[in-house]
Amino acid sequence: MSRLKFVLFAHRLLSPTYIVDRTLQIPVHLFVNKINVFSTQIKRFAGHAHWQNVKHIKEAGDREKSQTALYYVKAAQKAIRADKFFDHIGLVTVSAKSSKQLSDLDAATNLGIEIGAKEVELSSSEDQNYHFHCEVHEIDHLRQSLETIHHIPVINTQDIYSPKIFVPIHHDVRQTLDEMYDKIKTSLEYVDRIFDNVIINK
Repeated sequence: MSRLKFVLFAHRLLSPTYIVDRTLQIPVHLFVNKINVFSTQIKRFAGHAHWQNVKHIKEAGDREKSQTALYYVKAAQKAIRADKFFDHIGLVTVSAKSSKQLSDLDAATNLGIEIGAKEVELSSSEDQNYHFHCEVHEIDHLRQSLETIHHIPVINTQDIYSPKIFVPIHHDVRQTLDEMYDKIKTSLEYVDRIFDNVIINK
């Protein structure tokens, strides 16, 4: 089964209080799972009644999960089509220490031009990796060029949605979004990654 890349986006500055449910009109109550369980007073049918309760609870949960999944899939499909907010790009990552051909950013950029990359970026983390940007369909071509022709081992390849426009939010809203993302990933097993275009106000 292919993995769904779930993209959430905000197209304008929204009130921090409503950033979660207005961005894609996602009602927060979808995450609240309330199921009332009523116990039977007829003891001789207690086992059967318990089984029926469990069955009904499971069916209700499955229906809610299915409806929630469909809601998010439709929202994701709309978001993915919003190419004016995101660039869908490929990334091929290599270690800056893996070859003399990557001695500095200029050298890595020259190599990137040679193999057909659109941009070369040095990661800000301590691991010092170079990210070669390309079209999604060219990921495998770049990987083979680096590994086969230039003998540079590739650490990772992936496709991402890179924001064109960022929407500033407060730190507490970022926490709320992260909690929502965690619940989406927990509820929908086929959601692989989540992208957004929000940035914390400093």
